[in-house]
Amino acid sequence: MDNLKGKVVVITGGSEGLGKAVALELAEKGAKLALIARGEQKLKQAVEELSNKTETNYYICDVSNPEAVGRTIDSVVCDFGTIDILVNNAGVYYEDEDCTSEKTVQMFGINTLGVVFVSNKVVPIMQAKNKGQIFNVISVAGVEPGNKWGIYAATKYAVRGFTDSLSQKLIQTNVRVMGFYPNGMDTNIFDAAGYNFGKDYGWMMKKENIAKIILFMLSQPDDMVINHLEVRKVNEKT
Repeated sequence: MDNLKGKVVVITGGSEGLGKAVALELAEKGAKLALIARGEQKLKQAVEELSNKTETNYYICDVSNPEAVGRTIDSVVCDFGTIDILVNNAGVYYEDEDCTSEKTVQMFGINTLGVVFVSNKVVPIMQAKNKGQIFNVISVAGVEPGNKWGIYAATKYAVRGFTDSLSQKLIQTNVRVMGFYPNGMDTNIFDAAGYNFGKDYGWMMKKENIAKIILFMLSQPDDMVINHLEVRKVNEKT
């Protein structure tokens, strides 16, 4: 996994949860980190934890705002010189019965358009050097419908379509595109929406274990790509 040393990695939703867990794994391999999120306090805390391991900067940005995304990615390139890997991880969750118009717009803005806006800004940087990795953390909701989370699933099905199409667009280049589809894990995405699921639900996976899988996918030789991977817990219990 030495091929990650010195790589500049952008992680959206990088201040906590899976994003932070991935950042910790990458830091151990010597990658340089640009963490993007909406909340400054948690970003600062993450940088304090990571800065003694590797070069780490944070950027406050709402990925659903294309102008803010443009400014943020420009700042990352100014600070680090390039971008080698993009991990699109930011996301929010609401169940259908709670999806007001505002929450629906928010979910599509962050879960779907955020991936599009950030990717479209970063891809030309990678195309210019004919090398890079776009890694989209999607969800099993992008491959399986659900009777309680249809709108959330729609945001993820859309990202799946974008990911597969972007992969085809870049197939003749050395820019690799990956779609990752994990089941639920012990992050705060449910708590943030007001759902007290608890961390001991049988289907929940540990974010640290998922981060190791992501590290493995990002560490493949330059001429190989794991472009679609679904991960679920064995012997799931509801």
